[in-house]
Amino acid sequence: MVMIIQDKQFENCIKKYERLIITICLSFTKNYFDAEDIAQQTFLSAYRNLSKFDGKNFKAWITKIAVNKCRDYIKKPSRNMEILTCEDYKYIRDKSDSPEKVVLDK
Repeated sequence: MVMIIQDKQFENCIKKYERLIITICLSFTKNYFDAEDIAQQTFLSAYRNLSKFDGKNFKAWITKIAVNKCRDYIKKPSRNMEILTCEDYKYIRDKSDSPEKVVLDK
């Protein structure tokens, strides 16, 4: 029964701070969809680590988790994109026939 009350309280906290957390994440990512994903990860992480919360300032605690999640996102190697030069494009150009030629050859 205690867990249900705790879950309900946590649900209320999500509703209360969701916009704040998404705004923080958006300031880091500059992409709304990524910000939503990180916000969701933030709340999931907070829920999983609720036992570590000291009970003093939920807003500060959840904000810190969000900032850390954003920093992790920015450091993620998959975000680093390799920039191709014009020289690179000549090696990856499609060498097959154009769609028009394929149709005309039929």
